[in-house]
Amino acid sequence: ETGSKGLISLAGAQPKSIRAPRQTTEPSTIVVVRHGHTAMTEGNLISGSNGEDPELSSLGVEEAKAAARETKVLLARFGLSSQTALYHSPQLRTQQSASHFSKEFEIEALPEPNFREIGFGSWEGTGMDELESSSATEVEAWRGSVTLRPPGGESVAELEERVLSSLEKVISDHSGECAVIVTH
Repeated sequence: ETGSKGLISLAGAQPKSIRAPRQTTEPSTIVVVRHGHTAMTEGNLISGSNGEDPELSSLGVEEAKAAARETKVLLARFGLSSQTALYHSPQLRTQQSASHFSKEFEIEALPEPNFREIGFGSWEGTGMDELESSSATEVEAWRGSVTLRPPGGESVAELEERVLSSLEKVISDHSGECAVIVTH
């Protein structure tokens, strides 16, 4: 529904349709933000949670600042509650990105270990082009599966299990509120 000034009005706790199930809790707003660039990102190198823990590049710092500013604008634009919680992966690049949200929203950034990047095992630090040529069969099989792991790494199913357990807690802890998660 469009209100004054062309703004889109989002539904409150109860849906407008008579057919929709009634809600017993206020919905949570969850904003998921990817960290800014690192030198490894810019070098097309694989960077998960098993290897080097790179810091943001200068581009990454600017991206994090802009994401924090624009998130605040978007929440206000849609009349959503202001950020009341801020979580991040414990890795340096997400911690640095979250620090800009912390400043923008004047709220403490809390590390959540389960929001860390997937572990790529022995693929860490390898260039994508090199890996796709030297281990093409293994990479293709991994990309098509949620249960296969990179050598010494973690499967997508394992990633999903740990992330969803913490996400469910964030949602239940912030009913009617907004939480931002800075992750990968």
